Amino acid sequence: MKAILPAAGMGSRLGSITKDFPKFILDVHGRSLLERSLDNLERNGVEEAIIVVGFQKQKIMDELGDSFKGMPIRYAINDFYDSASTAISFYQSRKFINLKDDIFLAYADLLYEPDAIRFLLEDKSENNMLVVPFSGVKNPAYVKMDENDLLENLVKGEKYKPSVCGETADIYKLSARFVQGLYKMIEEEWDYGIKDRFIERAILDLSKTIPVKCIKRDVLWIGINTEDALNRARNEIYHQIKEKLNSDGQEYW
Repeated sequence: MKAILPAAGMGSRLGSITKDFPKFILDVHGRSLLERSLDNLERNGVEEAIIVVGFQKQKIMDELGDSFKGMPIRYAINDFYDSASTAISFYQSRKFINLKDDIFLAYADLLYEPDAIRFLLEDKSENNMLVVPFSGVKNPAYVKMDENDLLENLVKGEKYKPSVCGETADIYKLSARFVQGLYKMIEEEWDYGIKDRFIERAILDLSKTIPVKCIKRDVLWIGINTEDALNRARNEIYHQIKEKLNSDGQEYW
């Protein structure tokens, strides 16, 4: 299985921290966010990672090189990072994905424990997504699921909080059929001039014909899009993950 990690954005909500520096290689106790995500994927048997780069792309490529613990890393280039969305970043990965490839899709600005990947792998559904409890991050996408735990809607705004099951963790396991459907949808929209589509919205739309199961788990996780979230990642979430893994006899550097 391969993994796609969109890491092309400018991280503008982090202000001066990311003015000339990609947020995806911000340091969290000696390792970058991307390294920590790659470690989680490698621990769970992912064979290859495709990182979509754009803003300050050379810094990411120099930081990570062409492999991680023996897992090959390939780089897809998104030259539209300053005017297009995460769906366009995802689309740039297509030349590295063949018609038979199932994938993990994980945003590159996350700090999360390895079990986040394991939970999706253990579930036998073809397509699924991780749903986490309310985390306190700014402007999350809330998840509505139906009685069969299938994705029904993604909504934003505190008014929806009482009617949802949690937040999307921006981590997905997707079948080859689903991935090819996403590529087709994004390409058609690009031809019509639609460039502002977010990948989670494309996944939601395609889920109406190819179901996506919601896997709700209480995992250690945080999405990093503000300075407050970065501080929480460094001062709180990292230490909780380390303590949990160490108590299970696993090393977490």
